[in-house]
Amino acid sequence: MKNPKIVLFTILNVLLSLALYATAQVDNQEGSKSYTANGPVVNATAITEDDDVVLDNISRGIYVGTGGDMTVLMRDGEDPVEFTNIPDGTVLPIRIQSLMEASTVSDVVNLHD
Repeated sequence: MKNPKIVLFTILNVLLSLALYATAQVDNQEGSKSYTANGPVVNATAITEDDDVVLDNISRGIYVGTGGDMTVLMRDGEDPVEFTNIPDGTVLPIRIQSLMEASTVSDVVNLHD
């Protein structure tokens, strides 16, 4: 039997992922697409660890392909924050501006508008 904590974490991760992507896009009066803050992300960009690089697009979520520890600078933060023991294939509904070099995760994708 699988560890109940891992099963619970997986279920919570799926629910958070669904909440992040669930709202559909809205058409405005001109017929062009506009996206709500709660709508699905429309772009994804691979990112690498670099303390000196601020992301071109502030994230709405981060996909971690290969797990580990991740140190980030949050969108409105001044001090790095460390997330530890992130499992493979996790989507974190966080907004970051930088992925720090101290991170051990890899295959990281910025989910953004």
